[in-house]
Amino acid sequence: MKANKYDVVGAYTAFKKLGLLSEGSTQTNFEKMFNSHPDSNKRAEAIKKKAEKDGLWKDPGTVSLPAVRLTK
Repeated sequence: MKANKYDVVGAYTAFKKLGLLSEGSTQTNFEKMFNSHPDSNKRAEAIKKKAEKDGLWKDPGTVSLPAVRLTK
């Protein structure tokens, strides 16, 4: 990501939000076995760790989902 000038903090917050969206859901061991990607929170933490190592980390603060406004 560093070589291609990706926004590492943006990638981190995106995966954290995906993790928030999946909170409370559970998967069976069978479903976990066939997942092609790691858990979103684990991916976010891996990005953060690498960004810290590369000196690119800027703490975004608390990551949360936007409020949903229902219209009639």
